[in-house]
Amino acid sequence: TASIATADISVGDLLSPVNIPSGTFVHKVQLETIVAASGGTAGDLELDVGDSADPDAYFDDVDGAADTSGLGNAAGTIIELPAGAAVLGKYYAAADTISIKVIGKSSTAGSVRLIVWCSTPVVP
Repeated sequence: TASIATADISVGDLLSPVNIPSGTFVHKVQLETIVAASGGTAGDLELDVGDSADPDAYFDDVDGAADTSGLGNAAGTIIELPAGAAVLGKYYAAADTISIKVIGKSSTAGSVRLIVWCSTPVVP
C-alpha cells in the first residue's frame, strides 16, 4: 500500500515496486483505492504504472484527485486496465519490476495498492 498524499510523495517517485522474476507471465495489473484521495485538483495527481521498458505500459496518467474518477473513488474500488494498455498480458523473459510512478501530485490524503496477477509456467 502506498500513500498518494502530497506530503509523502515527490514527482518521479516509484511506489509499491513488485519484483517480477524471469520466466513470469503477467496476466493483469490493477490499482485498488485503499483510502480515497482527498483534497487536490482533478487532473493534478497523475500516476503511471509500468516496467523498466515502458513506465506507462499498464496505466498512463491515472487521476488521483478527490473526485469520482480514478483514485478519488470509494475505498475498495478496483481500477482496471484502460483500452489499449497491455490487456493481453506480457511475458517477462528477464526479471523486471512493475511500479507506480508519480507524474504529478496534488491530493492531501489517500492511498493505493498495486495488484499484479501473474504466473510462472512450469515445464515438465
